[in-house]
Amino acid sequence: MADHLADSLLKVKLTDEEEDSIVITGANRAIALEECEHSLLGRFLTHRPPNLRAAKTTLRTAWRMGDEVRMVDVGPGLIQFKFRNAFQMRWVLEHSPWNFDNHLLLLRRWESGMTPANLTFTHALFWIQVWGVPFDLMAEEVGEAIGRKIGRFIKVDRSPWFGDQASNLRIRVEVPIDKPLLRGGFVLSPDGQRVWVQYKYERLASFCHRCGLMGHATTQCNTTPQQEDASTLPYGEWLKAGHTARGPQPQPRPTNKPANQTNPVASNPPPPPTPNSPESHPHPPNPDTTIKANISPSDNHGDLPNPSSSEDHGLPKNKTLTKHGQPDMATITGPTPIIAVSEMTLGGDPRADTPVDLPSTPKIESANHYANQFEEIKTKTKALKSWKRTEKGETLSVSNPRMEAPTVGQKRISYAISDADTEDSPTPKKTKRPLTGLGNPKAIRILRNLAKEKDPVMMFLIETKLDVKRMEKVRASVGFQYVFTVPSKGRSGGLALMWKDSIEVRVQTFSQHHVDVHVHMDTNSWWRLTGFYGHPEPHKRHETWKLLNHLGSRNQAPWLCMGDFNEILSQEEKRGVHLQPLRQMMDFRDTITACSLIDIGYRGPPYTWNNNRDPPAFVQERLDRALATSEWLTLFGFKEAIHIPTSKSDHLAIQVDFHKSAPQKPKRKSLFRFEEKWSYKPECEQVIATAWQTAQLTGSPMFQVTEKIKLCRQALMKWCGTTFGSVKKQLDQKKSEMEHLMSSNLDGAHNQSIYRLKGEINELLLQDELHWRQRSRAVWLESGDKNTKFFHQKATQRRRTNTITGLLDSSDLWQEDTQVIGRIIENYFSQMFTSATQCQTEITTETLDQVVTPLHNQTLLSPYTAEEIKKAVFQMHPSKSPGPDVLANRLQQVLPSVISDSQSAFIPGRLITDNVAVAFELLHSMKQKRTGITGQMAMKLDMSKAYDRVEWKFLRAAMLKLGFASRWVELIMECVTTPTYSILINGIPQGFIKPSRGIRQGDPLSPYLFLLCAEGLSGLLRKAERENKIHGVAASRYGPKISHLLFADDSLLLSKASVEECQNILRILDIYENSSGQKINREKTALFFSPNTKENTQAEITKLLGASSTSTTEKYLGLPIFIGKSKNKTFQGLKEKVAKKLSGWKEKKLSKAGREILIKAVAQAIPSYTMSCFKLPKSWCDDLQRMVARFWWGQQSSERKLHWVNWTSLCRAKKEGGLGFRNLHRFNIALLAKQGWRLLDSPHTLFSRVFKAKYFPSTSFLHAKPGHKPSFLWSSILAAQNLLRSNTQWTVGNGRSIGVWTDHWLPRIPTCRPGAEHIEKVYHLIDPDTHSWNRQLIQENFAPQDASAILAIQLNAITRPDSLCWQNTRSKLFTVRSAYHHTLHANLDHSHSESSSAIHLRRFWKSMWRLSVPSKCKHLLWRACTASLPTRNNLRHRGIMVDPKCLFCNIETETITHILWACPMARNVWGIVPGKLQKMSHTENLDFRDLTMAVASSTHRRDFELWTVITWSIWTARNKFLFEGIQDHPDTIYNSATSFLLEYQNITMRSRIMPTPDIQQS
Repeated sequence: MADHLADSLLKVKLTDEEEDSIVITGANRAIALEECEHSLLGRFLTHRPPNLRAAKTTLRTAWRMGDEVRMVDVGPGLIQFKFRNAFQMRWVLEHSPWNFDNHLLLLRRWESGMTPANLTFTHALFWIQVWGVPFDLMAEEVGEAIGRKIGRFIKVDRSPWFGDQASNLRIRVEVPIDKPLLRGGFVLSPDGQRVWVQYKYERLASFCHRCGLMGHATTQCNTTPQQEDASTLPYGEWLKAGHTARGPQPQPRPTNKPANQTNPVASNPPPPPTPNSPESHPHPPNPDTTIKANISPSDNHGDLPNPSSSEDHGLPKNKTLTKHGQPDMATITGPTPIIAVSEMTLGGDPRADTPVDLPSTPKIESANHYANQFEEIKTKTKALKSWKRTEKGETLSVSNPRMEAPTVGQKRISYAISDADTEDSPTPKKTKRPLTGLGNPKAIRILRNLAKEKDPVMMFLIETKLDVKRMEKVRASVGFQYVFTVPSKGRSGGLALMWKDSIEVRVQTFSQHHVDVHVHMDTNSWWRLTGFYGHPEPHKRHETWKLLNHLGSRNQAPWLCMGDFNEILSQEEKRGVHLQPLRQMMDFRDTITACSLIDIGYRGPPYTWNNNRDPPAFVQERLDRALATSEWLTLFGFKEAIHIPTSKSDHLAIQVDFHKSAPQKPKRKSLFRFEEKWSYKPECEQVIATAWQTAQLTGSPMFQVTEKIKLCRQALMKWCGTTFGSVKKQLDQKKSEMEHLMSSNLDGAHNQSIYRLKGEINELLLQDELHWRQRSRAVWLESGDKNTKFFHQKATQRRRTNTITGLLDSSDLWQEDTQVIGRIIENYFSQMFTSATQCQTEITTETLDQVVTPLHNQTLLSPYTAEEIKKAVFQMHPSKSPGPDVLANRLQQVLPSVISDSQSAFIPGRLITDNVAVAFELLHSMKQKRTGITGQMAMKLDMSKAYDRVEWKFLRAAMLKLGFASRWVELIMECVTTPTYSILINGIPQGFIKPSRGIRQGDPLSPYLFLLCAEGLSGLLRKAERENKIHGVAASRYGPKISHLLFADDSLLLSKASVEECQNILRILDIYENSSGQKINREKTALFFSPNTKENTQAEITKLLGASSTSTTEKYLGLPIFIGKSKNKTFQGLKEKVAKKLSGWKEKKLSKAGREILIKAVAQAIPSYTMSCFKLPKSWCDDLQRMVARFWWGQQSSERKLHWVNWTSLCRAKKEGGLGFRNLHRFNIALLAKQGWRLLDSPHTLFSRVFKAKYFPSTSFLHAKPGHKPSFLWSSILAAQNLLRSNTQWTVGNGRSIGVWTDHWLPRIPTCRPGAEHIEKVYHLIDPDTHSWNRQLIQENFAPQDASAILAIQLNAITRPDSLCWQNTRSKLFTVRSAYHHTLHANLDHSHSESSSAIHLRRFWKSMWRLSVPSKCKHLLWRACTASLPTRNNLRHRGIMVDPKCLFCNIETETITHILWACPMARNVWGIVPGKLQKMSHTENLDFRDLTMAVASSTHRRDFELWTVITWSIWTARNKFLFEGIQDHPDTIYNSATSFLLEYQNITMRSRIMPTPDIQQS
């Protein structure tokens, strides 16, 4: 019938319309194509259609992908599985086969052109176990040969060979579904032996035991049944792997007995048929099923070494050879001769029936396999007197330390096979390869010289490109006793670890990308060393981090991990044409964090690799590094990796000295430092008061004050010695006492003592937290929230960064002796602070004008008031060095009149962004200058040690010339010239320096004094400009010409690009250097030329200045000078800086409240400076916000964590139910609005004059246009124009600045009547004689409503300028805060704030955040009120399949209200609480937020605080029961909550009570 139908179809003729093709464009199929690329087609192999709905549900559960996979019916019984990404699709395919209701699911990847009509399924993917393979044929080639006879061979599972179970050969094969299953086959070995092997199919679904076909059961088979029982069927359940716990049953060798005769020896399963015996099934085995396996020792390419081969060498992969001895030197070097492409194998658990490839743990070849090679090892190590077999996990050791390293346990050499080689050839041909890696004699010569020069005890080599035998020759040549080799794969890869017999090494694990060993030295402890090699290919880098993560989770021994990671941590570690993707660096950084590793730093060249190309294609990166855990650094002290250049490799060698301990500090008297924890003791104040008042001193007032301070210091030191001791010892002692009391606390006999001890322990913990907080300098994070680990880690990192281990002396020799280091530093600073013999101050000071008026001097010299002293004292931070003093505060007031407007630093009313904006605009204009005879240039100067080189003589002369009174000058010079210095080297003061020049950095006066000195440079430049020796640059034709911009010691000079002007600038700089002592760093000086500058002129000027041309990545005051088309690329460094603050150990150490402060005070504050000038792309802001959100919810790298509250809600203010995080895009607009406001409010600043002259010369900023080719900075400021325009209103003064029809000065813009167009400004409506409104004119030209509004405005009798008012503040002055909240609320959903209970809700949130309870308790309550606690019910709603029932009662659903209030466990706790809390009824069904609001409104604040802390304690007890299985008694929960609250409030109360100084005016 089918033939008849086909003939009929051939006779059918199509019409012309049917013949026409329908053209489909790419745009029409883009979405469908994208979905199909990540999809699989599937069909169940069955004659009876299954329940597809149930099948889909089951598959979703099995795959754990939920709604991320769509299952679409595309035909009869045909399903298309559409995945979100390729990873999910590959995971499902590689973990097949999948069965439902004993029906096999056939899967196939989508291919272009597939339709339900032409789609066919021919094969099914299985793991097949091959049993009975001879031991000498357990090779990958054998598995491949067997797999090709069964179906389409995929791969061989090599993982069992590296474990302790390898009883069968496991292969991955696509089995044809239209043929019977093969039960086994004959294998012909190289020596002619014919062996039967049996197949077992893993996860095999229903199949027919009669015909062997899949898809139907035996009872459904169409084959004519004979009289048979289960024992006589040719197939059976024994074909399924894992059907019996004992493995395969022993089977007899096949005979020529007919198939229908029963074998009396084996009834189940039946014996395999012989090739000549007839079979009842249609496809009996035949001689073609015999598998030929020509495996000889010379062509074994598998990972398992040939037992009979004599070429095996290195250490055994199952056992490790160790030697015992004393170390002679402790240095590790890690050269990387060649970096080439290599692969890392991923695999699943070798013990599992089903391999887990993706996702998986990287396959690590353990040192616990090859147990069956023991005899071979014994043969190859003849000199070893005794060997013994050890248990799994132990190591094999060598007792004779003088024995040559045995060569065992390594891969055999792999030769390249040419096309002429055939399968039958007994020995493959060897082809010559170019000498690369350590195959090059030059590389070995260099390696030998390096080993001779550095004399290391261990050496790790990467990309050796050698096999085991050749690596053994390298070991002997270099001079090591032992080598462990991971052979190369073909022409790439290869690792080797060599060591001497002075240390003991035990290999733990290894792979193609790492060698992990334990090392024993004379430190009487084991530590861990990992030589690591990261994937060169970026798309495989995630496998590298999986491997490193796995290694990090193995044990907690002190760990040093070093090698070539093929990745950098920050952009500073790379120089080249392209930036490193941030995602790659963050993955590396997150992996290091997860492993608790720290970069130990380096000494030497900053980059360890280069691509050996010529500029501009030359790239340098720091790919090689040494990482260590804090335990390793504690064991060996603070170490640095030494970068050693080599003449052969494109990598540098890395040397780490781990033998020397950290330099011991000599015994010394400890320096006095006021400890913040002292102030929490009430008696501290009494100690200070007693010492201050009891001293009876004579002498000058200053002498008496100095002596009293000295006596206070001595009293505090004495008191500290008796009051404070070792916190750790006290904690251990009190914990031991508490454990003893609790063990004998029958009937609560010791309750009071236990509570007292708990309070003392908590106070000690607070002292420890304060101790480390002060040393960490993390003053942005408050104490009291148990962030001690964070503070400790921060302080340790800071101490390590500040530790000086060595210095280069004047002869470029490295010195590590403490005394030598001290002399080097002392000599350096002595020369620095010694005045020059000649100081010509007159030439510079004569250019200064006298600008200080007598009124200014009167202000400076007026008597000091108590209010001034109080202000100066209270400006000091309690944990930092003193801030501004009285002199600094007074000098600051007169500086705006003294310092020229080209200087923006430290002057009230001037901002750093003014200089940035002006400089950016000037350089933008220069960049646009492409025509003209003479070009323009900008010179960015770098002052070397600016503060330290200030000549005192010049400072005195400059102040006198500016007009400061002599008395004031002498007072200032007394402060400058009296200090002496000692140098603090690793915490030890050393040396004595009496300076003759320089001003102290950190002194509050120093910044202002340096500005006075910098006025000398400004005066010289202004004089040269007046004499036409230099010509400034203007941003526009009518804009001001600017020759220099200064911000403290950062200088930007602008002039014509001519040799003559360059020489004039050099003369000016020489004069300034000779008079002030300043020194220009020519190497860091950068130049920028306009495009019309001739190349020869540029070259001559560059040579004359000894500087370099500015690159596109050059920055001025921390911001980029040039911004290209890719804004994301330009600001990637800023995003990386934020990522560095968020990623790392901080996430593990900080509490939730600590994370909030870190985000607000650090992470979101970093971009503020950049956002004040530039409008960052919204996508950039979104990326940063996602990064912050991941940090907030505890998500690292590729982890997936639930974000319980969306980012928009988190950005709400705390009083509105959010956390007050910033919406960066909105905050960016608010910061830019500040710049726009300055253009309106401060028109006389240099910033306003430059931009007004260029972009809006005849109007105001509110009506400015982008203009022709605007700069990116101007376009950014314009982005905030609408915000200012809609939220400002003019206040009428003289009316000259207000446009009648264009500006906002009335409640609404008035309607212009015909004939009123001539009225442009408001002053036209004012009578100039009476300074009142011209009523007639107004009534004639305005509508009655507008006229009334105008006449209602009161005009002042005294004429004053018009003023612009900001409508969102009471003061009518612009603030960034008000602008941000306006933009935020304008874009948020107002449904919440418009509800009837909005006022009560706002009041509730305010009261909650003001509670005097630990921050973590308030955060817990916030999460409970916002339904963001991970209760079982909430997890269920989020798609996580957990039992929703409560852990304690196992009856009700675990909602937030239930677990914290209504559960019997919680009710037992609340029943103990006195007062109203236990009496609240009918609240079990309330939402927890409503319940908490009811508590807050009906109870006293103290009860609400107790409610908050008990809620936190109940949740903590719930988690303790969930994760630790420990259930606390309700009394314990209540008592711990009350004591915790009481201790916290006592401590915070003490910190708030600060003594008020009794200041009397003298």
